[in-house]
Amino acid sequence: MGGGIVSNISAGYGSDCDGDVYLIGICDDCLRIKRTEGSAIYLYDYLIPRHSDIMRNEYNKKLHRKIKLKRLLDE
Repeated sequence: MGGGIVSNISAGYGSDCDGDVYLIGICDDCLRIKRTEGSAIYLYDYLIPRHSDIMRNEYNKKLHRKIKLKRLLDE
């Protein structure tokens, strides 16, 4: 059984929810799926900065492949 993330988010200027603050939660398995789909974007690892570059490079390769494949299938 995995863990997850709970954090607050705030809607910025330009959003229909401008100024609203929400508490959200997502399990680790769901986050991995969302990261793979491209709807959750990996930024960095604040505990192990060296790990950030490795993860970001791997993630970007997968995301770019997915985008290119989608373009080919949509043509």
